[in-house]
Amino acid sequence: GELEHRHVKRFYARTNRVAYKLQIARKERNRSLLASIRAKDSFRPLSALKEDRKRAKIASAEANARSVHSHSRTHNILSTIYYSLHVHLQNFITLLRDHLVMRFIGPDAEPEDGFTEKHTNGIQICNDRLYRHKTIRINHTTYDMRREQDNINPRTHADIMLLSSDSDVHPFWYARVLDIYHANVRYTGPGSTHAMQEWQRIDFVWVRWFEHDLSYQAGFQHRRLPRLQFMDADDPNNIPFSFVNPDDIIQAAYLIPAFEHGGTTHLLGTSKLARRLKDDGDDCDYWCYFYVFM
Repeated sequence: GELEHRHVKRFYARTNRVAYKLQIARKERNRSLLASIRAKDSFRPLSALKEDRKRAKIASAEANARSVHSHSRTHNILSTIYYSLHVHLQNFITLLRDHLVMRFIGPDAEPEDGFTEKHTNGIQICNDRLYRHKTIRINHTTYDMRREQDNINPRTHADIMLLSSDSDVHPFWYARVLDIYHANVRYTGPGSTHAMQEWQRIDFVWVRWFEHDLSYQAGFQHRRLPRLQFMDADDPNNIPFSFVNPDDIIQAAYLIPAFEHGGTTHLLGTSKLARRLKDDGDDCDYWCYFYVFM
């Protein structure tokens, strides 16, 4: 009404006094657009606005996180007691408890002889349940300093790479993801704190390890790709299966089967857990060697 001239005067004060009419018209247009957006959102229910804010926070957190896990509550639930009957040859429960102790107290606190029974008995898994996930997403930085995300799927894109502690041989370790889990865990053993005794969600990945074929000269100087093979499960010095912290995964790895060397089954016996068959009956872990596509 009568006070509308005040808006024009305020817009005029924000111009540079050169061609001010066009500048005032643009500012008025922007104000009208913002007003229409506010009016449109005002008709949305409060629950929808809260849900939008929640999704925005989750998206922001996932963009900055090292790894992204499913927030769904419809996971496959596995009893650890039932599951251990199928994978007892791989010491599934023993390795899991050792891994969880290390996640709580840190690798630097691990004794030279390994964790004692007092440590492992301090691990309590809520309702003895593991929750299985189909995928896990890994955030990483590309060579041109851009954000990228790899979707790790045990059935389709299962190979991963981690930083090696022995960089003289090769800067990376490689593994094949067999399953992705989370559990609600607390620790009450030696060295525990009040925070450790509260229930926490712990995510972990069950993997089968590759080892480097040291007899094969590879690298840029030799103009050949590094060659890997699965660890021999019958060798008592090897630990072919173990658990990995998802935050330690760098990104997905692209491994090429060495078709010229054929396949082998002596590295691991029949196992529904680690040697899965494709639809055509071909074993996906059949090949003797794999090349690392750098």
